[in-house]
Amino acid sequence: MSRFNQFEITSPLRMPTQLQHFAILQIKLLREYGLLGRLKALVSRILKLSISFLNTRPTLKALILCSTEKIGAGDYIFELYERLSALTEPTLSQAENEQNLSYSQWSAKFDSPSAEILSELEATTDYSRTFIIARFEQASEQYAEELALRLVANVGQLWQAVFLFSAECKAGNTIQNILHRINADTRISFTLPKALPETEFIVFIEGGALPRPHALRIFTEALRLLPSATMAYSDEDQFNREEAPSNPWLKPQFSPLLARQGLLLGRMLAFRGGVKGSRALLRQLADINAEARAIAINYAIEMGEDRVLHIPHVLYHDALPARPFPIRVSLPEKLPFVSIIIPTRDRWDLLGPCLESIKRTEWPAERLEIIVIDNGSTDSICLTMLEKAADEQLIRVIRDDFGFNWSRLNNLATLNSRGSLLLFLNNDTKVLDELWLKKMAVHAFQPDTGAVGCKLLYPDGSVQHGGVITGIQHAAVHAHSHLDSSEGGYRDLAITTREVLAVTGACLAVTRENYEAVGGFNEGFQTVFNDIVFCLDLHTLGKRNVYVADPLLMHFESKSRGHDDTPEKLAHSQAEVQRVCRLHPKLMQSDPFYSPNLSNWTPYNLSLAPRRRVIWDYIRQQSDSIDC
Repeated sequence: MSRFNQFEITSPLRMPTQLQHFAILQIKLLREYGLLGRLKALVSRILKLSISFLNTRPTLKALILCSTEKIGAGDYIFELYERLSALTEPTLSQAENEQNLSYSQWSAKFDSPSAEILSELEATTDYSRTFIIARFEQASEQYAEELALRLVANVGQLWQAVFLFSAECKAGNTIQNILHRINADTRISFTLPKALPETEFIVFIEGGALPRPHALRIFTEALRLLPSATMAYSDEDQFNREEAPSNPWLKPQFSPLLARQGLLLGRMLAFRGGVKGSRALLRQLADINAEARAIAINYAIEMGEDRVLHIPHVLYHDALPARPFPIRVSLPEKLPFVSIIIPTRDRWDLLGPCLESIKRTEWPAERLEIIVIDNGSTDSICLTMLEKAADEQLIRVIRDDFGFNWSRLNNLATLNSRGSLLLFLNNDTKVLDELWLKKMAVHAFQPDTGAVGCKLLYPDGSVQHGGVITGIQHAAVHAHSHLDSSEGGYRDLAITTREVLAVTGACLAVTRENYEAVGGFNEGFQTVFNDIVFCLDLHTLGKRNVYVADPLLMHFESKSRGHDDTPEKLAHSQAEVQRVCRLHPKLMQSDPFYSPNLSNWTPYNLSLAPRRRVIWDYIRQQSDSIDC
C-alpha cells in the first residue's frame, strides 16, 4: 500500500532514552508549578496553526516534503505531519466548519492541482504508451463530444484513443461533430486497429465519464508508484451541465461486494499493460458487444484486492447514474447446523420476546439450537421461564455466576455448542424478518468472509447499527445511526450490502472455523469493544467482515447492561479504546472501508484534513522544476 492511498504508520516515532528521562523530569516540574495545562494548550494551539498553515499552502508543503525526501527523512516527516494532523483535527469548531464546507470549496482546496502544478505536469509529460478505449451506448453517446474535448485538454500524458459506438448510436453524425471540435486531432480514431497496440497502460472509459485535466497523468503515475498493482480506480463526482460538479463518491479501498454490484470501480479505469492477461483484457474491452463493466469487475476480482489500487482523488465526473448489479450468492442445499448464543441476566421482559421472535425463523428446527448463557439470574420469574423453556427443549441453558464478561460468556457457550455457524445475539433484540438467518448465513459461508452483521433498528424504526467505522473521534462508531430504515445515507451505503471493517456483537454470525482461527473473543475485553477486536482480528487474517443492509432485527440498545453514561463507565470505555488502538493501531486510525477524504470527526462529512498525500506531490519531488 502506497502512502498516497491510505496513511499507514510504518514505524513508531521514538526519542532517545536520555531525552525521554529529561522530558519526564521537565513534565514533573511543570506539573508541580501548575504550568503543564497552560503549556499543553499553547503547544496545541501552535500545532493547529502550523498544520492549518501548511494545509493551505500545498506548494510549500511539497517543497518541505521534497527536501526531506532528498536527505532520507521523507517518511519520518510525512508520518509526523500526519500524526500532528490527526491530533489537531477533532475539535468542535472543525466539525462545524466541515458541516458548512461545500464540495466545490473542498475540491478546490484539497483535491485540485493549481494552475502552477498543471503547468509542471505539462512540462514533465509522461512519454509512456497509453491506449484509451472509449465506448458509447445510445444513452451515453451525447457525451462523446465532451469526452473528446476533455481528452485533448488533458496534460502531462501522451495517449492514443479509439471511440467505439454501439449499433444503436448515430455514430456518423457524432464522429463528424467530434472531428470538427477537435480540429481532426489524429490522437482520436474511430476504428479499432487490426493489430492492437503494445502499450504500457490501458485506460478504459465508459460513456458518461468526463476526465479532469490531470486524470490521465494521475492514473498512470499511481500505477507506476505501486508496481504490484495491475489496475486502478478513482473517486468520482456527479456532472451537471448547468452547475458545478456535486455529490462526490469518495470511495473505500477495494471492496469485492461493492465491485460485484457495479458500485465501486466506476466508468473510468486504468490497467497496466504488458502483464499476464492484459492483452486478452484489451481485446475484451474493445468488443463493443461485450458487457465492459462485467469484464472489468471480473478482472478486478481475479487480480485480488492487493493488486487493485484505489486512487483517493476525484479524477472524473460521471454524467449518468450507476446501474447496480444484483448480488448472486446461495446457501448449500443442505443447510448447516446453527447455534444461536444469547447471554442474559434476569430481564425476562427482554429475553422472552427475543426467544418468541426467533420461533418465526425460516430454518429447519432440527438444524438449529438456541443456547442461553445465564450470567447469575436471581429474578424468580426469569428463572422459572428459563427452566420451562429448557424443559420444552426450546433452549439449552448454561449457568455462569461469575462477574459479567461478555467475551467469556460467549466463549463458554461456544464450547458447549454444536453449530458450524455461530450466531451471537443480544437478549435485547427482536427478529423482524423471518429470513434473517438465511440472509446472514449466505454471506458467512462465502470464501474469505469473516463476521457478518446486519442493519439493526431502534424501536422507532431508525437505524441503530449500519456497520462500524473506526477512527471516528479516535474510537469506533456505528455508521448511519438514526437514519430512517429505508434511507440510503452517504451514496446509499446504508442500504447496500458490503464489506465493513467491523460489525456489532449484538447480532454477529461467524463460522466456527473462523471463530477458532482468531481464538474466539478476547476475554481481556469484558464489556466493550470485544466485538470490534474480534472483527479486527478476523480482518488481520485476511477475512472480510460483511454488513447485510436489510433491517433484520430490532435492538433495544443496552437495555440489559445500560449505557456508558457514568463517569466510571466512560473512563473504562476510553481506557478500552486505548487498548484496542495498541492491538490494531493502523486499523483504528484508518478504516480501509472509509475514505481518507471523509471526516474522522463526523461520519461522511468532507474532511478538512484528508488522510492522504496528493499524488502530484510525488510527481513534483521527482521533477527538475523544483530545486531541492
